[in-house]
Amino acid sequence: MDLAAIAALPVGGLAADDSLLFLWTLDRCVMDGSAATVVRAWGFGPLPDLLIWSKRNPGLGVELAPAHEPVMVGRRGSARLARRVPTVNDWRQPYENGAKLHSAKPDGAFDLFLEVGPGPHLELFARRQRLGWDSWGNECRCDVTLGGDASNA
Repeated sequence: MDLAAIAALPVGGLAADDSLLFLWTLDRCVMDGSAATVVRAWGFGPLPDLLIWSKRNPGLGVELAPAHEPVMVGRRGSARLARRVPTVNDWRQPYENGAKLHSAKPDGAFDLFLEVGPGPHLELFARRQRLGWDSWGNECRCDVTLGGDASNA
């Protein structure tokens, strides 16, 4: 999906008045402002600091493989993190059959988000069902209807 299609997803209609958003993004999307554009389009205000996933096994064989991924946090209403969250989390990238899964996120991140953010919880572009989470994506059973085409993401 392109940026306009992602920003147009009606996430704001699913989110509680007081809720948090954790948006996995890329350095270039932070630098060009497109990550914040999506956060605002979904009805959240971006917080000034990023969470950083420090990959212990970076890269997929590309020329310049960053050893991290930023997570932009958005807030809607009066939602607050339940506790201080470290700015760097060191998790292994998920594997399947010995190969790194492209763009897969670490299980530890979802555990952290459950711990620090009020529920209910929704994962967009989900690859699988997670206990305690509703899901939307083309690789798992969807618990919600959002529109858009998750198969192109």
